Amino acid sequence: MDYKTLDAKLTGRCKHSRKLANNTWAERRPPPRGADEFPDEIAIRLHNTDVLTFYADGRVRYDSGGWKTVTTKDRMNTYGLWPVYPERGRWYIRVKGHEYVYADGMTIGPRGGVTGAKRRVTASEPHDKV
Repeated sequence: MDYKTLDAKLTGRCKHSRKLANNTWAERRPPPRGADEFPDEIAIRLHNTDVLTFYADGRVRYDSGGWKTVTTKDRMNTYGLWPVYPERGRWYIRVKGHEYVYADGMTIGPRGGVTGAKRRVTASEPHDKV
């Protein structure tokens, strides 16, 4: 999913939030005090954690809130743009053919640029010489 798709779902009576799955909601973030309009953010909330936040400019923020569960990962993979997968107890995310070590709060830009996470180095890749 992306911001435009979620924005289209949040219309009519459900313009602020809509249930997507068990304990999972799409919600517009409330405006700052004194503002008349909603900011350009829509979150996928699982229980009380915004596991994904979509921005109008195309960015997506991933955050497990420390709950690295099968359900959290499922919601990220169902509604997110990039696959999250576990390997030997760690989570990784694949973005445009590159793998990154998953980190809460990481943001992926509209062109696939990743901030807040380190690129995964595999055995087949050369390491920097020290």
